[in-house]
Amino acid sequence: MAVRQGAGPRELDSGARTYRHPDPTTVDDRGRIRNARIEARGRLRATKSDEHGLIKGIFQREIGTNVRSVSPFLLAFVASQGGEIDGLVDRIEPGPRWPRAPALSERPANLFRRAREPYREYVIGTPSGDRKTARMRSFGHGLLFASLGSDWACLDVVDHSLEIEARIGAVKIETLFGVLRIELDFGIPEALAIACVGRPVGDVVAHAALCGRDWPITGVEGSSSPIFGQTLIAETGSMPFRMPWMR
Repeated sequence: MAVRQGAGPRELDSGARTYRHPDPTTVDDRGRIRNARIEARGRLRATKSDEHGLIKGIFQREIGTNVRSVSPFLLAFVASQGGEIDGLVDRIEPGPRWPRAPALSERPANLFRRAREPYREYVIGTPSGDRKTARMRSFGHGLLFASLGSDWACLDVVDHSLEIEARIGAVKIETLFGVLRIELDFGIPEALAIACVGRPVGDVVAHAALCGRDWPITGVEGSSSPIFGQTLIAETGSMPFRMPWMR
């Protein structure tokens, strides 16, 4: 994956740190997720067997009830690898501390952050006002589905949505609620960074999953470390999705 060269200048709001997410977790989502977890805990307590298939069925019912959206970049990336999403989601296993984790909270402790830096606060815009958002790591539900050399990709269940976190060549990628973040290992000239804003991300970053996509780059963040480069922010939106066993 590489940054393409050449573009006309556009204005850059270099101080932006709050991005409007098209598909945030709603009050209804939080209630549904909480009720699904309560039901899962009750079914686990009533289970007399530790048979893997039975426990996985309880887990799948919970996440099947919760998930309503998917990142279109995740779908495009899976297709670019010659895979299909239904087969992947069937392989998702519960996180190591489920059903105690990931915790269900109005103000989660683990915030969406850049993987190489200390925790930073990211905010999503909702109709009722801005609030912090979670990107659970270590104790969340995920599936490593692509690994070759230093490259890898992980499918993550984040609240109501299926998201992706990946390392592809010299970039680190994360999606969350309709926003795509592409963190560069290298710095690019300021003029080129400014020129990226407003352009389709597929015109700026070369990868099969981005080719021909009209997802606009809405901002470029500078790095707080001289070791790494900027982060491109693109709005992909989300797509409706139901787990195969819930259709």
